[in-house]
Parts: sequence; C-alpha cells; structure tokens
Amino acid sequence: MAVYLPIWQIIIICFALPAVGFFLGVLFQSLIRKLTARFQGRRGPWYIVPKSLRPVVGSTRILQPFWDIMKLMYKQTLIPSTAQRKIFISAPFAASTSLIIAIWFIPIIGISPFGPFEFSLIITLYLMLIVPLTIVASGAASSSPWGAIGSYREVILTLAYEIPFILGIFSTAMLTGILTPVYGGVPLIPGSLSLTDIVNFQASHSISFFGFKIPAFFILLNPFAAAAILMSLIGKLKIKPMDIPDAEVEVIAGAYTEYTGKLLGVYEIAKILLLFISLTLFIDMYLGGALVTVNYLGVPSFIWSGIVFGVEIVILILIISVVNAANARFRIDQAFTWYMKIPLILSLIGLVWPYIMVSLAGAGVSIGINIV
Repeated sequence: MAVYLPIWQIIIICFALPAVGFFLGVLFQSLIRKLTARFQGRRGPWYIVPKSLRPVVGSTRILQPFWDIMKLMYKQTLIPSTAQRKIFISAPFAASTSLIIAIWFIPIIGISPFGPFEFSLIITLYLMLIVPLTIVASGAASSSPWGAIGSYREVILTLAYEIPFILGIFSTAMLTGILTPVYGGVPLIPGSLSLTDIVNFQASHSISFFGFKIPAFFILLNPFAAAAILMSLIGKLKIKPMDIPDAEVEVIAGAYTEYTGKLLGVYEIAKILLLFISLTLFIDMYLGGALVTVNYLGVPSFIWSGIVFGVEIVILILIISVVNAANARFRIDQAFTWYMKIPLILSLIGLVWPYIMVSLAGAGVSIGINIV
C-alpha cells in the first residue's frame, strides 16, 4: 500500500521540487555545453570569468542558460497576425506546466510527494509526451513554413523514439514480479508502475553474481532496455544527431521559428525541465534512484544519496556530451530508420530478457544470479 507524506509536507515539496529541478536543469545544460565545447576543442562557458571581465559579465557563466531565459522574459513578444493565436500562446505554457506536474511524481533521491502513487510511472510518461505534442501544435499554429516543417519532423522523430522508450520502460517495470520468485529473495509485488516502488526495490536488494555482491540496479538486470531508453532520450532531448526538428541551418528554428520574447522563454524553461526529468527518470529506473538507505561514517544517508545522484548525473551528462560532440545531424529518414533498427530491437530484447532468464532457471541452467 502506498504511503504518503503529511499534507503540509506535500504542499511544501510541490512548490520546492520544480524550483530545485529548474536550478539543477540549468546546471546540467551548462555542463553539457561546457563538455561538448571541450570535446570539440572550444572553450565553452566559463566556470570562473577572468577578473578584468567580471564587472561586465559577472564572476561565472555556469548560470548562462538562466540568464538567457531572463533576457527573453524582458524582450517583446511578437505574435504573427496569421497565427492561430490561442494555440500559439497556450502551447509553451502547456509544455512547462505538464513538466512541473511530472516532477511531483518522480523521486529525487527518494523524495517525491506523489511517487508512491500506484500509476505514477504511467502519469509521468503521459506528461512527458505532452511536450512534443505542444511543439507540433506550435509549429502548425504559427502559419510559418519553417514551423510546419519543424512540426512534421517532430511528429516523425517522436514516433521513432517513443516506441522503444515505452517498451523499455514497461519491461523494466515488470522486472520485480518476474525475477524475484525464481531467483530468490523476499516476495515482492508482481511488477510495479509506481516509481517509488521501483526505486525502493533497487535500493533494498542486491545481486549475488557468482559470489560477488553488487547493487540490484536494473541496468545490470536488463541492460538491453537501459540502452534502448538512453538512446531514446537522445531523441527526446534533441541531442545531436537527433536535433532534426529545430535544425538552425535548415529550418531556422523549426516549430520555434515564430516564437519570441516571453513565449520563447517559457519554451526554454520547458527544455531545461525536460532535461532534468529525463536524466532523473533514467536514474530512478536503472541506477537505483541514487538512494542510499544506510548512514556511512556518521554522514546522514540523504547526503550520500545526493553525492551518488551527482556522480550518476555527471556520468550521464558525459555520455550525452560525447554523443553530441561526435555526431553530425541525421536526416529525418535516417533517424527513423536508426531507431527502428537499433533501439527498437534492443527494447524488444529487453522485453523478453527477464522471461529468458526465468526459462533458463526453470531448465536448471545456472547463470550465477541470486536477488537478495
């Protein structure tokens, strides 16, 4: 049965988590810019600005994405006279609002007001899907040919990455109910769609692998699904080579072409929140939610959880930055074909992988795994 926090704590956390998510998302985006620039032989944003320039640009550029948004908020918002005004204005707010609500359902080092809800995973996936839908609506409503092309590309790319993304997510959600009865351990729920349950399972169990005890991370139990999800997130976050819908040299800015001022700033907020949610969701699903339940060396467990979360985030950002720096942009047909050939196949393997492990165990074939 789900256990919820007191109502006053839920209210406080509901206000605090989006602010924390936005701040961390700004840091993540800045780090991606920095690492991508370094991998390409450029400087990237300054961590520490030289003293001679500090009176002009400040002491650091780590918060540059935040200042970019603030600049947009002070600029004039222009709406094309031929645009469908209501859709054009409401789309960016719908995207940002859906992501703010999604943060309430995703455990962040174990903290989530609605993560224990039985279908928190389903709700999170639906809320994340609203973002590409609003982008499609924005381009179509802008009356711009570049916006229309951007919307078309967004539709194709979303269809390509959402299929392996959903399959990988649900194959992971089934793991606890499939593996535990066969490989031992405490009887568990028959699979769960609660993100808190998925995180708690990984945090409270370990894997005995040929005598070595390691955390029961789902990235180890189902690496195929984890790889498919990570590849899908590249498309969801528009990381090269999947930044096709808003390719500057081809379609100006795609669906965002006619957006200016505050409306464009709201979309930039949505991008930052989506980055934070995507990386945190991957950590919750495959890296134990960075949850540490034991105090080490007298240091509280939540501090260790924060340290582990930071380390896992840096590793994911490093992978994303390498991919972003090393690849040229795909054509939309190349992206769709690639997702159908590699991530989709990996997600399908991930879907049947737990059953293969069960079948091997039922046939008396030992693969050295025991969940404890």
